[in-house]
Amino acid sequence: MKNILILSALVAVFFISVGLANAIEISPTSTSLISNTTNFLNISFYNQQNYTVSVNLNINSVDARYGGFFYSISARPSSFILSPGQTQRVLFSFSTRDVFYSTPTPINISYTVNGTPQSFVLNAPILPHSTKQIYFYNVSLPAETYPYESIPVNLTIINSLDSTGVVVPVNFSLFYGNGTLALSEYKSFTLTNLGINSYSVYIRPSAISPPGTYTLSSSLSYNGFVSTFSRSITFLRYYKVVVSRSSSIGIFGGTYYLTISNEGNAPSNITNYTLSPGSLNSLLMVSKGASIGSVAAGANGLYSSLGVISPGQTVSLHYSVSYVIIYIIILIIIIAVILFFYFNRKVEVVKEVVKHEASSGFIDVKISIKVKNVSNKAIENIDLFDITPKSALKVSMIGPREGVIQKTVDGLKLLWKENRLNPGDEFIVMYELKSKIGIVGSVQLNPAVCKFKLNGNIYKRKSNSIILNIR
Repeated sequence: MKNILILSALVAVFFISVGLANAIEISPTSTSLISNTTNFLNISFYNQQNYTVSVNLNINSVDARYGGFFYSISARPSSFILSPGQTQRVLFSFSTRDVFYSTPTPINISYTVNGTPQSFVLNAPILPHSTKQIYFYNVSLPAETYPYESIPVNLTIINSLDSTGVVVPVNFSLFYGNGTLALSEYKSFTLTNLGINSYSVYIRPSAISPPGTYTLSSSLSYNGFVSTFSRSITFLRYYKVVVSRSSSIGIFGGTYYLTISNEGNAPSNITNYTLSPGSLNSLLMVSKGASIGSVAAGANGLYSSLGVISPGQTVSLHYSVSYVIIYIIILIIIIAVILFFYFNRKVEVVKEVVKHEASSGFIDVKISIKVKNVSNKAIENIDLFDITPKSALKVSMIGPREGVIQKTVDGLKLLWKENRLNPGDEFIVMYELKSKIGIVGSVQLNPAVCKFKLNGNIYKRKSNSIILNIR
């Protein structure tokens, strides 16, 4: 059993070692170096595994082993972390001695992957220095700038060849103060002159690059010869807070947003930026929150509990309100009003057309009016009256209840009286009227009015109105 466990552990270690050995793809693995000068070469490290790896370059071992070929070898950055599928470009510097090897010389460069030692071989012939070269004469740029501005770089390249029209690639690498690569750009230049060739280019760093001193390294490579130039530049501190407000509102509620972004290169205080709900929304608020940290409440409204946000950081505040309570209150009021009028209606007055006939421009209408006591107490001194249309020609009372007909400026007024109606009792009156109409017209019957006394108070109720359309 013990032997089986040992064998399993050895197999596991073997497969882990094989996985780490194949974790990094390195290119290129061959180049040409010029003797007695400093050569620069960008080598890419690609993580082809599905897990994150930590890579550390052991440059000291290279210096020790190949001290006969080089004064020094360096790499920037010398350590880095690669996520799955990520590539890191490392700028190697080979300071060669005055040696000459026309055949490729294997340079064994050691590194570790997650602490496991690995190495790769760079094959490079070391060629003699030639006087016919292309090299930098000068590189200039501003001493300081803001990182959101493009950096103007002025180049002077010496062409000591015997021909023009040569295309020269130049690599610009911007390094932080600690040597970490911040930016790398390639540009090509066509030499149109023998001797001095001047160019102006612009390098655009990240707008949120931290303030401090950086180094811009320019590397020119042609026909195996590398020329470099480095200049320092200071990025100044600046503040830029961008604030936007938005909302999403529906019939049942809404959400209000405040988004604060730090687009400067220095931490910024954001406590002055608030999301003010207002008095009504404060009452209707059901939730609040923030994308980072939490929401705090102050005299001017809601603000971020962070207080300060870093360059490139964004925090979003929000609160939500619900209008459901408003609809509930409105519904309660409507129901209360309906119930109030229902239980306080006291008397119900209904006017109806029992029968009507129209002929030869005249209409005969039979009308009934019902008065009912719908309260829980007796009503007294009841007066019911109705006014006919002005077009009425004749009115006659019908039914057992007698009434009085009076002439008024608004038409004929019909009046009935009743001494008392107990709760639930009713009485009905009827009358006929004859009115003149056109060939096609209508007759409007105004509401009847009932006045009565209840609990010592005088009340008045109206019936419905009626419109008869005649065709």
